[in-house]
Amino acid sequence: MKPEHQEIARVWWLSAVLAPLAVYFLATRGDYTIADSVDLFVHEMGHLVFAPLGLPLRMAGGTILQLIVPAGLAWYAYLHDYRVSAQLFLFWLGHSLINVSVYVANARAQELPLVSLAGGGDNIMHDWHWMLNGLGLLEFDIAIGIGFWVAGGLAFVASIVAPRWMF
Repeated sequence: MKPEHQEIARVWWLSAVLAPLAVYFLATRGDYTIADSVDLFVHEMGHLVFAPLGLPLRMAGGTILQLIVPAGLAWYAYLHDYRVSAQLFLFWLGHSLINVSVYVANARAQELPLVSLAGGGDNIMHDWHWMLNGLGLLEFDIAIGIGFWVAGGLAFVASIVAPRWMF
């Protein structure tokens, strides 16, 4: 292999792996994978982290942490020149946004099985139903969910083209 081809392969190999995964996650939005388990864990931890700050932040805290963790890790990795890690964390942010899009779009229907760290039961609140209802935006749950899906797609694109501006 020519040296210039080796350099291209060295820089773009991860993008070649991530591109079909991005297409898969965008196309199968709502299909549960192991990656969703990671998102769910971080999301539920967000409720615990933000709980002392009151109900509104406790409810939003799941999504806040779910998005801040991969975004913050991507930013940290980028600043410290950990290029592959930055690219992977940016991809994780895209996946997390897709995951949130499913949850938001379900606010009115409330058909997703929800998790409660407080023992479950029938009185588990759907975060996004509570938040959108309180803001008078519940009727726009699907549109807002689509917005998160688009943002996830943009994060996927950024993660795939990242070598263009990181290397």
